[in-house]
Amino acid sequence: MGKNFIPAGTSQFTEYIKVAYKKARESAEQYGVGFDKMVVLEPVYRRFIDAEALASNPETATTGHRRERDEARKALEPAWRGFLNGSIRYNERVSAADLEVFGIKRGDGARTPVGVPEAIPVVTLTRVGAFRFEAHVLDSATGKLKSPLHAAGSFLYVAVTDIDKEPEQEDEFHKRDFGSDNKHVLEFHMSQKGKQAHVYARYSNAHGKEGPEGATESVVIS
Repeated sequence: MGKNFIPAGTSQFTEYIKVAYKKARESAEQYGVGFDKMVVLEPVYRRFIDAEALASNPETATTGHRRERDEARKALEPAWRGFLNGSIRYNERVSAADLEVFGIKRGDGARTPVGVPEAIPVVTLTRVGAFRFEAHVLDSATGKLKSPLHAAGSFLYVAVTDIDKEPEQEDEFHKRDFGSDNKHVLEFHMSQKGKQAHVYARYSNAHGKEGPEGATESVVIS
């Protein structure tokens, strides 16, 4: 698969990002993309759209507004490319037609074989709000957040049980969205207050092939 195609011209880029961003928001659940991914993108996207509206309107366009539009795009583009590469480009739930909307063409040739991660991940959980936790996936061999050999990021698997109970079946664990930076946000419902979340991680290569699972960490939902 080639590079993400993002138009260079300002007007073409604006038209592209409006359509692509709307598609991402409307289809996030269908794609299995976590709500937190869109929350991160929203302010940088909105900053550009607001700035571009002022800069492109003859009645409001000023050198300052055009400069702000350019700075806003500089912030938006890397964030958007990171989102595409981490949540869309290798996502099997995204159809070829939808990939075209994002400026990605599915390659029709044979892919170069990519190794499967062998490193065992470790999950650390930190409470960052009500029913909200930040999970970092670390390489057990190095203790670092950086992805190990063959890994493009990680997936989390989460099960929720009553306090002091362990999941009895593997299918109680539900796969969460991919984290290209090995950082994940877990959000739970108020109805799960007082229950226990069990979390483990697996590294994945760029084609979705996953390595071994790490040890399970548990935390009380509050």
